[in-house]
Amino acid sequence: MTWAARNFTTFEGKALFFTVSGHHHKGIVLITLAWDDTYTVRFLSSQWNEKAVFENVYCDDLAELIDTKVERIADYTK
Repeated sequence: MTWAARNFTTFEGKALFFTVSGHHHKGIVLITLAWDDTYTVRFLSSQWNEKAVFENVYCDDLAELIDTKVERIADYTK
């Protein structure tokens, strides 16, 4: 994964956010855990404007979702 992820920060133990600089998304990724043990992943601009939201993401799908939305291109499968 080559997201250029940095500035990992937690917010009151309820959210994790970090900045990325990928092929598809440059900005902030915000991850929160819901009561049912699924995650909500938000992709935000550098000014904190919401670009996309994915709810009910299971732990084993988390890295795949972020990689697909931030960096993955078709050439990676070759």
